[in-house]
Amino acid sequence: MNKDELNEILKAIRTKYIERLKEDQLSLEQLCAMLIGKSPQDEVIDDIRNIAHRLAGISGSLGFDRIQQAASALDQSANTKSQGAINSMDAILEYSKNLVLEIKSARESSENPDTPNPESSK
Repeated sequence: MNKDELNEILKAIRTKYIERLKEDQLSLEQLCAMLIGKSPQDEVIDDIRNIAHRLAGISGSLGFDRIQQAASALDQSANTKSQGAINSMDAILEYSKNLVLEIKSARESSENPDTPNPESSK
């Protein structure tokens, strides 16, 4: 396999990943809305953590370092729920907001090719 073929495969994977980000963004927003003003719900926190964990695992490999960092922070925050979920709820919600913002930024960059990719400006 030559470099051009590899780049095309990577481009296809990144495109599919960005399409999936829209679903992840909507899911995170809905899950966080379920937590606001309520006592921590283990199932909802687990769902948030699962999304964050998956994104943290693949984002960096595809060049989305900011998403990877935000997802990793959210994953760690949500993982501490058993040690004091009430104290970590503000952090979980804040990290979720940061991750949603990074997802939006990546999606907007991919939809507007004239906008420089924030990930490539490092």
